[in-house]
Amino acid sequence: MMKEKRQALGLRLVAGAVCSFVLATAPGQAAAVRASSAMTLPRCARTVSLYYGGRIPNSWQDWSWAPHALAVPAPSGGPAQAMQVNFANYSGIFLHSARALHLRDGYVEMLLNGGSQGGQQLTISFVSGKATFGHGVDLRTLFAQGLPRARWVGVVVRLHDSLAAGVAVTGVVLQDGSGILQPAVYVGAISLCEAA
Repeated sequence: MMKEKRQALGLRLVAGAVCSFVLATAPGQAAAVRASSAMTLPRCARTVSLYYGGRIPNSWQDWSWAPHALAVPAPSGGPAQAMQVNFANYSGIFLHSARALHLRDGYVEMLLNGGSQGGQQLTISFVSGKATFGHGVDLRTLFAQGLPRARWVGVVVRLHDSLAAGVAVTGVVLQDGSGILQPAVYVGAISLCEAA
């Protein structure tokens, strides 16, 4: 089973034989698969957990429009509980905060599993304080065939690949990128890092 440790500042996954971390980049940039310890990401001054263990913290709200269950038994190798999402027709999981986060730089980390079928086509974007969705970073730049089947992957998207740096952030969206019904996706964790 994958080892996890919750640090005081948020979730960080370590020593997971079945989990690889992937850095998602803006269109036109090469995507890089890297071990979590080797990622060249800014140091976190503060990490905010948006979802973990089947729960969304009180400071965040579930504004999702995709059918989902917040706490189901997770596929093996991940956390005990995960969110199960059935994406279709560009539906999405939208976690919103009424209090804007003013991020100079940072990123979102998501722990995802493609379930028994895999192949899901998804995008990740930030939402600004003016309720404007940023550019959706297409995960097919990382996984040409969609999410891997039956494997946990940690995906990282930098703020500046979705919104301009320094913009107030009020949400994060994981969204269907295919327009058709997709197999169930499992979300083990979502956290935001505010760069130091």
